[in-house]
Amino acid sequence: MKEAKDNLRLLRSQGVATAILTPHVNSAFGDRTLTKEELRRRFSSLKEACEEEPGAYPVLTLGCEYYLNPRKEDRIDPITMAGSDVVMLELPENVKLSGVIRAVNVARGQGYRVLLAHPEKYYAFQSQWDKALEFLRSSPDVFVQTEAWDIGQHKEYAWRFIKSRASTVIGTDSHGYRRFPVYDLAVAALTEWAGDDPERRDYTERLLRLNAQEIFFS
Repeated sequence: MKEAKDNLRLLRSQGVATAILTPHVNSAFGDRTLTKEELRRRFSSLKEACEEEPGAYPVLTLGCEYYLNPRKEDRIDPITMAGSDVVMLELPENVKLSGVIRAVNVARGQGYRVLLAHPEKYYAFQSQWDKALEFLRSSPDVFVQTEAWDIGQHKEYAWRFIKSRASTVIGTDSHGYRRFPVYDLAVAALTEWAGDDPERRDYTERLLRLNAQEIFFS
């Protein structure tokens, strides 16, 4: 509990007003994952604890990072993002574009829209960029979460998504004390990149503030 609250307090200090918490879901992570019922119970306890200090933490909602191996699974059972019809999928880092499409179609077949978790790490987007970008642009029900750390550290593949306007939202991918939220580093890097360019500034503002609202809460 303390570890979670410390990270959330830091996130609030970096300007984040609302956070969708995305614990891992699926047996691929073994002991690192819990049942959905247990995750919801723990989330409720954390939310109640944070609400005892109004304004000290972001407003909390629940989702998950659902690990899907498209070569082995053809159904998912996720916690959707803030109760919407969007599920965040994490895929194997060595996944090819055909696997990305297969995973998206698994979710589509169950009525979900898809948020791809940090696809800048996936082989498909590193080695098949043009075709992968074409797939994203032809798929209005597929969104992209880019990691704040990768943006803040100017990682090449993350910035491909930014410069192509393919990123939809920024995620911290925080893992407790081992990996603190660095949302502020992403904000600084994006602000510097946008400069005085009106189009870049508009995109950056939407990326940091507006799209999550429109996608998950509309």
